[in-house]
Amino acid sequence: MPAGVSQKLNVDYLINTILMKKKLILIALTTVLSACGGGGGGNDAPAATPTVDAPSTTVAPNGGINLQKYVGSWTTGCIAEGLQSGRINLQVNAPNGMTSTATVNPTGYEFAACAGRSVTNSLPVTINYIGPAQGGADTVELVEGSEKTLVTLYLSADGKTLSVNDEGEVTDFIKQ
Repeated sequence: MPAGVSQKLNVDYLINTILMKKKLILIALTTVLSACGGGGGGNDAPAATPTVDAPSTTVAPNGGINLQKYVGSWTTGCIAEGLQSGRINLQVNAPNGMTSTATVNPTGYEFAACAGRSVTNSLPVTINYIGPAQGGADTVELVEGSEKTLVTLYLSADGKTLSVNDEGEVTDFIKQ
């Protein structure tokens, strides 16, 4: 850890990194956490999240039915990043027509294996159903504030694993 930077600051930086890189389900969702640092020199800022202005496909008429299968509480495994770690919890609510809402709660821990003091943030996300994708997956638009991103959601045959694919980066969530 850089001289003069507290462990608490590093945990806060980890949370901000999770929010920046995974906030669309992500949030924190589908890219690997960037290196922890927390300040002092260099460009430690997380990479910008790719966005789109509008979906490029037509919305399918049965979106509410397709979004229903994702309703519930989901969590990632522990994500190690150097000496610290994080985990993302996701709560997907019942759809209202073609749209559902979700809350992404990334938690950063001061030690590996998701141990020690922690900091949790909360991020509301809107999920708009776009249409079916290959292999039984669904394409959705995730909206957080003014940012919009298209991702593919795939539910395992047993309904216990939700895989979120954002441009080839996949994050798995386990049903709670």
